[in-house]
Amino acid sequence: MPPRSTVDRLDDREFEFVLKNIVGGKTDRELEALFKAEFNGKCLSKSAISRWRTSAGEQLAEKFRLARYVARQLKEDLGESPEADSMKLAIENLEDHLLAASREVFLQDPIKALGLRNEEKKISLKQREIDLRERELELRREAQQREANEKADRFGVAKQVWEFLLAFLIQREPGAADVLTRHSPEILDGLGKALEGQS
Repeated sequence: MPPRSTVDRLDDREFEFVLKNIVGGKTDRELEALFKAEFNGKCLSKSAISRWRTSAGEQLAEKFRLARYVARQLKEDLGESPEADSMKLAIENLEDHLLAASREVFLQDPIKALGLRNEEKKISLKQREIDLRERELELRREAQQREANEKADRFGVAKQVWEFLLAFLIQREPGAADVLTRHSPEILDGLGKALEGQS
């Protein structure tokens, strides 16, 4: 068995680069320069390219051209432009095939098809259950947030009332204001418990 050529030992990306440029009509000299620029100074001599082109490259390049032509012709037969995304077309055709095949499966094995349908329903129900649980959690969160906001509002109102009473009594009855100020912690504690009891 003859030894593998330098081109045959290239990794897939490098080999594809060489093949595309041969198909593109590049000379050995041009390909040598392009290869060096593309792969950060890695050298591929024009004599190695020439030997490989002579032994196998032209045949592979011709196969590559033929594959491109067949792909372009297939796209045209499907009514698509030659520049259309091949992968997208393949996936769409595969989806169409699977949809058509599901009808055949049902006709061939109705029990299997019913089992598949039941599985789809189970998955749908599970998804619905998950959605309902998420909605329930969201409603609970909203209720807790509302309750926290109401509590903060009640405490805020109580604080404003307390400040107003103290300011009023300081102006009108300073002695009463002193008594309230002395007992302020107990009053505020009682007020807090009363507000807690309302929630």
